[in-house]
Amino acid sequence: MVRTYKRKTQDKYSKDDLEQALSNIRNKKMFIKYTAAHYHIPTRIIFHRLAGSRTGAGRCRKNILTNEDESYLVTTIILFQKWQCSISSSAVIGLAKPYMIQLGKPVALKSTLRDWSQGLMQLWSKEIKLAKTVKLEKGHYSGDFAKAGIYPYEPRGASNEKLLGPSSSNDESASVDDSAVIHKPVNRLTRSTSCEQLSAMAPVISPIDHIRMPSTILPMTTDSSRVDHFF
Repeated sequence: MVRTYKRKTQDKYSKDDLEQALSNIRNKKMFIKYTAAHYHIPTRIIFHRLAGSRTGAGRCRKNILTNEDESYLVTTIILFQKWQCSISSSAVIGLAKPYMIQLGKPVALKSTLRDWSQGLMQLWSKEIKLAKTVKLEKGHYSGDFAKAGIYPYEPRGASNEKLLGPSSSNDESASVDDSAVIHKPVNRLTRSTSCEQLSAMAPVISPIDHIRMPSTILPMTTDSSRVDHFF
């Protein structure tokens, strides 16, 4: 298949024209629409320069960070991953932007750094693994819940028909009716003086009572005289 190449067009404005246009807009001498038509500058470029999201460095520009600074940033990201911290593209930008500003790099505060982060991920794709968000669709988890016999009240995962009763695929004989089970609340027991007296008279049961003892050891008894003798 023959490839078709598109000729790159030259800009109809110079760098001085762009600076003069931005100066006129900031000083409220000209409107944006009139300035774009007068200097032959696309409106989106003017908006990006006013917002500070584009620096105008051009294509094939020099990287913002040096190889040493970039390697240090990547080492920090890998360390976060070893600490079981999920790293996303937004987290990488959140780490990189203050680092660039601290180093005095030409980065605007409102810059998104999306293009830079994509280039960084492509360059260090073997070392950095970003966490991806997976959107659960209706068919992904409603079927699994139905197979397990679980019907959560989730309008995205189960319809109204599934909430009314179990599916026909489940065995009715395997289901247990717990309507007759009576649940009684368990209150915390408090120890009173009468309980202490009863516990003193009760026989002591140890885990070794079921073991056959030698004849030299007397078996325990509940006789009151012997209880008084011991206590």
